[in-house]
Amino acid sequence: MKWFRVFLITILFLSACSIISFSENKTITFISTQTDLKQKEVQELIAKEFESNNPGIKVNVEYLSWSDVYAKVITGYKVGALPEVSTPDPSPLFTFAARGLLLPLDDVLEEIGLEDFYMEGLQQSEYQGHYYGVPYRLQAMVLYYRKDLFKEKNLNPPTTWNEWLEAARILTEDTDGDGVIDRWGCVLPYGRTGWTDTQLLYLTWMQGGSFFDESNNITFNTPQVRTGLEFLKKMFPYSPIGSETYTYYDSINAFITGKAAMSVYYGRLIPTMLQDAPELKDKVGAVLIPIPEEGGKRVFSIGAGMLTVFKDSKYPDLGKEFVKSFLNSKYFADFCNATPLHAIPARKSTADSASFRDNEVIKAYPEILETLQEALGYSVSEAKETDGILNPYWGEIRDSSVFQDAIQKVVLLDEPIEDVVKWVEDTVKEMQKSLQ
Repeated sequence: MKWFRVFLITILFLSACSIISFSENKTITFISTQTDLKQKEVQELIAKEFESNNPGIKVNVEYLSWSDVYAKVITGYKVGALPEVSTPDPSPLFTFAARGLLLPLDDVLEEIGLEDFYMEGLQQSEYQGHYYGVPYRLQAMVLYYRKDLFKEKNLNPPTTWNEWLEAARILTEDTDGDGVIDRWGCVLPYGRTGWTDTQLLYLTWMQGGSFFDESNNITFNTPQVRTGLEFLKKMFPYSPIGSETYTYYDSINAFITGKAAMSVYYGRLIPTMLQDAPELKDKVGAVLIPIPEEGGKRVFSIGAGMLTVFKDSKYPDLGKEFVKSFLNSKYFADFCNATPLHAIPARKSTADSASFRDNEVIKAYPEILETLQEALGYSVSEAKETDGILNPYWGEIRDSSVFQDAIQKVVLLDEPIEDVVKWVEDTVKEMQKSLQ
């Protein structure tokens, strides 16, 4: 009997160990769209830190593009294989929230400290009274300009659309006298990407217009949209040859290679310039994007990075713990500074911290950081526009490229604006019927 009791206790002990081991050995998946080499390095450190603080838990980090994340999530939902955590931008975040795929993260924000987050970031994840994402970084758009070229032409940085057009015209030149233009005034994107219709969005908002009304009905056939299209058409001759296919990085490259004297972009332009064109270090400034002369108002499109948790993933509670760990990580400021000036921390305490501000790029351009932060105060979500009312179908409608096609029809194909805006309204109305 004694040996039997020992045997039984041993079996029970081993069974318990097996159960404990099985319960502790878990793997969560974190899909990130932050794919720069330095960003990857820091995210791996954050994942390892979480694993160290949570023995038995592993973090599988996958890196995908914005569009691939959307496709993977929709496919994963259908087959029951969703990641625990991902980093969608606000547009797909709202789509996921509207479809019921995400956990509300109000409790996570409260635990981290809701008051420590900039409201501009929180607004990017609020849906029906709950927050479905925790913002980790904010991005602002500004107008970069070559200070040396403006001084040479006796120009001031533009503040209005007319001044912007005039400066672009003057700075578009044949600089070597061979009869061919080799420097253009301002690079704007005209490719078939979301970077192109972002330009039309803020141009429309600045005039008090929008793409959709408060009931999410398409409002593309308006004076504000038509004027925005006309402005893009007027600027096109002063944008580099090839800009009809430009997307995000092309706007940086045209500027730092000297093809363009101005460029609208986020903070990433500066560290890219320092790496690839250090000779421009002291020749670049930034101002708020110009506004229309009559009744124009400052309003820009915000960029925001969010951490979301999928409620039907295998370990959603561990996903929430990972989000908290990410925002409280000792590497969080380093993650933001992996792309300095491009990723402004969504937490006030981090944005004001020495660990963030001691970065060499930020110390070299305090005035540009100040301009970027000022622009954030005028920035709104594309999916909510200026009225703050969410269009849950914004992601699908935009991904159809209908707005980008409209710009190309007007600018590149010279189609009548009246015909194009009507085509957009008819197309979107049919699309909305299929999505509802």
